[in-house]
Order: sequence, then C-alpha cells, then structure tokens
Amino acid sequence: MPNVRPWYKHYAKDWLGDVELRLCSPAARGLLEDIMCICHLATPYGYIKRPDGGDYTDRELCSIIHITPKAYRKHFAELLKRKRIVKDDIGVFVPRLIEERRKVDQFREYGKKGGNPAITDPDGPGDTKPPAGDDRPTGAKPGPRKPRKTPPAADYSYTDDFETFWSVYPRKIGKNAAFEKWLVALAAGITPAKIISGAKRYAADINSRSDVDLTFINHPATWLKGGRWDDVTDRETARKSQAAKRKAKARKEYEKEMSSFVEIAKAHLSADGKILKGGRAVLDRIRRDIKSAYGETAVADFNKRIEK
Repeated sequence: MPNVRPWYKHYAKDWLGDVELRLCSPAARGLLEDIMCICHLATPYGYIKRPDGGDYTDRELCSIIHITPKAYRKHFAELLKRKRIVKDDIGVFVPRLIEERRKVDQFREYGKKGGNPAITDPDGPGDTKPPAGDDRPTGAKPGPRKPRKTPPAADYSYTDDFETFWSVYPRKIGKNAAFEKWLVALAAGITPAKIISGAKRYAADINSRSDVDLTFINHPATWLKGGRWDDVTDRETARKSQAAKRKAKARKEYEKEMSSFVEIAKAHLSADGKILKGGRAVLDRIRRDIKSAYGETAVADFNKRIEK
C-alpha cells in the first residue's frame, strides 16, 4: 500500500462551490466521494486502482460502493461528462486528488530545502504577493518580522449591577470575560434587572437539582453571550405544568358538582321554569353552598344554567 495519510483534504466551500459538480445528481456526488476514498488508497495515487496497483472490475467496485451496476454506469457517466473524473492511458483518475498530491510533493521538497524559495531565498524571485495592508509593492521581498506587541491589560471596573449578577450566578469563573459580555448586553438595550432576574431563575433551577455536574453549568460569559436570561428553566416548566394540571382538575370537579346542583334544582322547577312548591328553599340552600365553595361568580353561573 502506498505511504499516504489515512485522510485527504476536503474543503467544504470548494465542494459546495464547484459548479460542474453541483450540476451532477446527488447520487453521482455520493459516488464521487466513494471513488475519491478508493483513489486515495490506490497505487498510483488518485487513480481507480487497487493499493497494489491492480485494476478493479466493475463488479468489485459495485460491491465495495454498494451500488447496482446500472446505477454505477449511469452516475459514472455523469462524473465523466462534468470532468470530475478523467480517463488517460493509465486509467480513470480524480483531478482534484492529483492536484492535491502535486502540492504535497512540492511542499515536501520545499521543506527539505528549508522552505519556499520565493520566501526564504534572499536571491529568489520574490514574486509573492504581500499580505493585505502591506504597502510594499508586489514582488518586494519581505523584511524582518517585527516583534509582536502584547496588548495592554484591560482595566475592569465592575459596576454594582454586575456585582449583583455575579453574586447570584451559580458558577464563578471568567469574571472579566463575563463583564465584557455584560457590557455588550447592556449596549443592546437589555436592562440589568432582566439579566439578574434570569440569572436568579437559572441558579434556582440548578440548586433544585442534586445531581448537577459543575461542568454542565454554563460559564457566565457563555450564558450572557447566548442571551439566556429569557430561558424558561426546567423548574419553571414543571411548576407551570403542575399548575395547569391542578387547574384542570379543579375545573373538572367544579363542572361535576355544578352539574349535580343544576340537576337537583331543575327537579324543583316546572317545564316553563317556575319554582315548584318547596323548591325555593332548596334553591336558596344550593346557592349558599355554591357561594361558600366557589364565590359569587359561581352563583351567577348556576343561575344561568338553571334558566336554560
């Protein structure tokens, strides 16, 4: 097997920006990926060959790639048409892999000689393009490197609001970084009270759990950068869910009891809604019971129901 790395370079922007490749079907692009893997391990490099230099049969390739011979021929033809694979006297190769290997071999030779002669050789052509922002003319040789300046340390004067946030946040790490993100949030119009309130909810949620690993608690800077003060914590979600369940249960019990009261009341009313003999006392007692249990609004609801 040739002496190659177990990987090859695959640039996402090049792959997505290759117009000819984009004109191929998704299946053809998938086939090219498998072919490139085979070619990367082949001898000679970049060709659809075995590692020992022998040829694969179409049946063997279909078996390796897990594709039917018909589909293989169809998508193989697509790649040939778009010149993503090319035939020559040796066989079929992937131009992109051949070019990458040429660059690798060239850089290897540069390494043996101490680097790219266009940069390291004082008598070299010096035809490299200067970096952005360099006012030297194209072709000028690079001068000695300037020593890197260490940026001055920032002067952090923490505000009282930030100190309050820091005191309630459940993890104390990276205070300077957190203060920078705090200032960014304030510049975006977020109030300190809103951030502190969110931090308190987050801390309460963390403290309500007994098995929280410290490494899973966000750094303060990360929490601030992500705008997490608007998060609804698991604790709040559970509390709201329980409240909704209690409300639904209470409503169900109310409807059940109210239906029973209405049934009793209608037994003391005539078909046209008039109160039968002895019925007024019964209705008054029901209204007192409803008022005691549910209030005046429920009494009004009861009156509407018996009038229907």
